[in-house]
Amino acid sequence: MMNDKKITFVAAREDGFGERLRAMLNAMLLAENFNGKFLFNWEERPIWGREHHSVVSKEETFSADFIDKFYIDKTQLQKMKFGYINNKSQNNWFEEERIKNSDAILVSQHLLSGLQKPAADDIDFINGYKRNFEKIEFSKSLEHAKAYASNIKLKEHSIAIHLRAGDLIYGGSRFHNSIFMEKIAPFPIAIGLIKFLKENNFTPIVFGQDKELLEYLKSEFEVTLSLELSDLSFSVAQQAFFDVVLMSKCEQIFTATDSGFSTLASWISGGEKTKDIYKAFSKEETLIFFESFFKILQQDNNISLLQKAFACWAYIKISGDGLATNEKMRYFLNLAIEYDPENDFYHLVKACSFYKEGKIDDAEEILYQRFCAADKRSLSIVQILNKTFPKISNKTIGYLYLENLKYYANVAYPMAALCAAIIEKAVGNDDLFLHFKKLFMVNDGAKYVDFHKYIT
Repeated sequence: MMNDKKITFVAAREDGFGERLRAMLNAMLLAENFNGKFLFNWEERPIWGREHHSVVSKEETFSADFIDKFYIDKTQLQKMKFGYINNKSQNNWFEEERIKNSDAILVSQHLLSGLQKPAADDIDFINGYKRNFEKIEFSKSLEHAKAYASNIKLKEHSIAIHLRAGDLIYGGSRFHNSIFMEKIAPFPIAIGLIKFLKENNFTPIVFGQDKELLEYLKSEFEVTLSLELSDLSFSVAQQAFFDVVLMSKCEQIFTATDSGFSTLASWISGGEKTKDIYKAFSKEETLIFFESFFKILQQDNNISLLQKAFACWAYIKISGDGLATNEKMRYFLNLAIEYDPENDFYHLVKACSFYKEGKIDDAEEILYQRFCAADKRSLSIVQILNKTFPKISNKTIGYLYLENLKYYANVAYPMAALCAAIIEKAVGNDDLFLHFKKLFMVNDGAKYVDFHKYIT
């Protein structure tokens, strides 16, 4: 039986602040309920990945005593054989060979209350999260931010609106927004929600990183900002922790569907407070928000071009399947390209939309031009087509558009064949890679000779 073996549950996320703490809370609760041991790893993000994140070193995040008791370093982790459980693990997960023969169990950041029996039997996950959050010994600076937020008296019916920006709007992840769109709340929906809440006697409090956008919302709609309620001397990490705790005190939290930060706030509140901002209104109402706001805001310099570009993409994705196949969607896609011309993802979408409409020569020319510029840029169409996400069915960004590309590759269009070959190679479909490589090489001509290196 499970309890005959003392299991070590390890949280070892390397992404954002919210996801790391969520994994820790899961590991702590499982260790508590199965007479196991809890450990955590906390690596600093690489220098290139720190700009848009609030993750700081373990010493700046936790007390020395907490680190001494529960921290495991990366060298030790690499020597261990891990089993893994998540929300889909089966009834007999603790009897599986991968668990029985492992040194420890690596715990995900996702809500584990859906684990099949016996893992979820008699475990009060929500109250357990709240209880164990109080057991984590944070650094003095973060404990100060936590206490500061805890002492703030919010107005009745205060509603949090979490507008994440960071790397998904301003960093490299914006080139992958076909995958990550659901992590960000587009500002047109937020504006519609603010107006609705105020008209119905709620008090919206807006949380976010984009000070330019926040100041715009403050000046135009007289909304309360979490930044106004905090201590101006707070560091980035303190402000993030303050926001988590203050958000947890709100009656509800409107957020993008996959935001670890706001989900953490809900968990530590002892309730389930998050509401999907994409479902706050009907699809028809949501699209009207975008259309009406862009008529007003297209020339407004108080909102950044990259915020506008993302909102344009969100309109296209909400409208349909991620292709711009009618006049309104084409309008928004062209705006996205105007606002973020370096983002080859939007150019890929435009090319695939042209394929869908039968404008094959236009599609081929777009892709040709983006490949011509690929070596001059760090995040080009080549990187986008190659980028894989193993935890998302081993798909690439381009995989979402592969059927269009494959069809025209098979009828002798070289750029479609090149893109299809790169995607199939990235996901390990060697036979299909060779098939599309051959189609490209047969039909490419001298014009495309510089592109051979991408499929060698």
